[in-house]
Amino acid sequence: MLAQPFDLRSLHATGSAQSIAESVSFGFSAPGNGLLLFQRASQAQLTWVDPEGKKLSTVGDPGYLSSPYLSPDGRYAMVTVVPPGQKNQKLWLYDLDLGTASPFTFGDGDDLYPAWSPDSQRVAFCSTRGGAQEDIYVKPVGGGSSEQLLLGGEGNKEPDRWSADGRYIIYDNIGNRATGTDVWALPTFGDRKPFPVVQTPATDFYGNLSPDGKWAAYESDESGRGGICPSAVPRAGGKWQISTGGGIAPIWPPGNELFYQTADAKLVAVEFATRGADFIVGKSRLLLGGRSLASVNGIDVNRHDKRWLMAMPVGEPNASPLILTTNWTALLKH
Repeated sequence: MLAQPFDLRSLHATGSAQSIAESVSFGFSAPGNGLLLFQRASQAQLTWVDPEGKKLSTVGDPGYLSSPYLSPDGRYAMVTVVPPGQKNQKLWLYDLDLGTASPFTFGDGDDLYPAWSPDSQRVAFCSTRGGAQEDIYVKPVGGGSSEQLLLGGEGNKEPDRWSADGRYIIYDNIGNRATGTDVWALPTFGDRKPFPVVQTPATDFYGNLSPDGKWAAYESDESGRGGICPSAVPRAGGKWQISTGGGIAPIWPPGNELFYQTADAKLVAVEFATRGADFIVGKSRLLLGGRSLASVNGIDVNRHDKRWLMAMPVGEPNASPLILTTNWTALLKH
């Protein structure tokens, strides 16, 4: 768990983040009373699950890991890991054919939110290695360790997905004073000047382009409850919300269905059709046999055989006790 100075007037961080607790699942601090309540994270293991929700096999060893993202060719998974004895989150590369895992990112800061290139040869990610803010880097998977800074500057930038044609990295642009969080695109060609894909007064994030690149699905709190919204790219006219009662983490596989998680942590597939700038919503169905993903630390689907890769807790979920710390600001280095 990290703490960072924050200016309420400018809505920007004003200093470097500092670690105040390790391996935390969640935490809460009430303003002004010096109390910090948190729960230790439980270890997880990468686990393959079939389309009906049945456990098939595991990958690698358990650890403090989360958010597996499968490469488009299905061979690799990029996973967020807190290595033993370390405080920062790093990206590890899992070779699913060989069953091996190795560190992918190194150095200071946290490395998060990997996005695979469509040829499975590069990974974009955000890192705080340059200071307090999150900048976007890219690194090749095979050979060498060279990394390239793609997007720095003011504000936090968190990659979501790479477009299927490889020309754009879709990312969350966080901290705009007028519109808050929006979905932007970073070209991988030319002058690489970013531009907004979805920009509204609401909080819009976690964008995912359709395979043909003509539509974006994203999370939005415009309705007051949060939900999954599709939008034409470039945006033209109508608004739709395909989830009722909340929804997060859209996944757009090939075909005529869009996946997302419900507020009660179940996976849903929604049929759709497009006609010009109109998005036509069809029937929905539960995936994985309707099982809840409340204890799962991230999930992605293999587009080739429809298996799911989960970061599944080892042992009983939420078995760690709650820890109450008084005067937690005394832990900070001044």
